[in-house]
Amino acid sequence: MLVGGAVIALPDICTLQLMDDDEFVIMATDGLWDVVTNQEAVNFVGNELVRHQDVNLAARNLVNLAKDKESIDNISVVIVYVGEIQ
Repeated sequence: MLVGGAVIALPDICTLQLMDDDEFVIMATDGLWDVVTNQEAVNFVGNELVRHQDVNLAARNLVNLAKDKESIDNISVVIVYVGEIQ
C-alpha cells in the first residue's frame, strides 16, 4: 500500500491454537518461504534442535539455508520454542 510516498506492508496475520505436542513455531519473511516449503522448514528446525539444542543457531542456519537456495528477498526468521529439547 502506498501512503504519502511511503510503502506500508500489511502483514498476513493468522491465529492458531498450539497443540500439546507442538514444539516450536517458525515466523519468517517471504524471503524464506519463497525458497523453502513449510515442511522443509519444520524438518530442518527439528533436526537442528536435536543436533545443537540451540534455537538461535537453528534460526541462523535456517536463514543460511534460504541463502544457499538463492533467495532474492530479505530473510528474517524467529523461532519460538514451546516444547522440550530431547
